Amino acid sequence: MADEPDNLVLVHLREMRAEMRNMRDEVRTKLELHDKRFDALEKRLDDVHEAAILSVGLATLANHKLEQVRERVDDHGDRISALEADPVG
Repeated sequence: MADEPDNLVLVHLREMRAEMRNMRDEVRTKLELHDKRFDALEKRLDDVHEAAILSVGLATLANHKLEQVRERVDDHGDRISALEADPVG
């Protein structure tokens, strides 16, 4: 009988240790899953960032080219107007 209380305490401690081990394993599994998901999200965000930078760059280039075309059209318009005003010269 003298050993009984000690055994009861040890039984409870062993149960608690087993539960803690299970919880630790569950937490480790979830953390690994979260790490994988965060890695995937980070890659997707990097892709979106790269696409956004590329889009802005292409829009800027297109705007620059459009301005060049407008200047050339205006220049040609001025030349045609000058020729029409003085057809002999």
